[in-house]
Amino acid sequence: MKPFGSVSFSAILFVAVSMSAPPSFGAGGGGSSDGSGGSDNISQAFVAAKAAVDAGDYEDAIRKLTILVTDEPGNADAHNYLGYSNRKLGRMDQARNWYEKALDIDSRHLGANEYLGELYVQTGEMDKAAAQLDILDGLCFFGCPEFDQLKRSIADAKKRAGG
Repeated sequence: MKPFGSVSFSAILFVAVSMSAPPSFGAGGGGSSDGSGGSDNISQAFVAAKAAVDAGDYEDAIRKLTILVTDEPGNADAHNYLGYSNRKLGRMDQARNWYEKALDIDSRHLGANEYLGELYVQTGEMDKAAAQLDILDGLCFFGCPEFDQLKRSIADAKKRAGG
C-alpha cells in the first residue's frame, strides 16, 4: 500500500505546486490578460482601451490607457499595453518605461516580459532578449504562448542577421 492510499506522491506534488503558483491567463500577463488584475470585474475603460489596441489605433489606446493608469495605478495590464502601443509607434524609450512599470507591479506578468523581450529584439539587444526568454522559461512551467512567440522572434532576428 502506498503511503497516501492510491494517490501517488507525484500527484500530490503536482497539486501542491499547482495551488501555489499564481494563475496565468495568456498574453496580458501573469495575473490576467484582460486588465482585471485577475478579478472578474473588468473596467469598461480597460475594455475600450484594449479595443483600440486590437484595432491598431495606438494613439487612441495611449490616450485611454494614460487615463486608466491614473485611475488604476496598480493595473499592470494597462501599463503593459501602454508599452505595447508606444512600441508599435516606434517610441522605444517610452515603451521600455511602461513595460518596466508593469513589471514593477507584477514581475511575473507574462505579456510585459514577452513584450520587453520583443523590444530588445527590435533594438538589437539580443542578450537582453535572451534574458527575457529565460525569465519566461522560468515562469511558464508547462510552456506558454509568450515564451513561444519571443523564442520565434529571437530565432527570426538571428536568421535575418545571418546567424
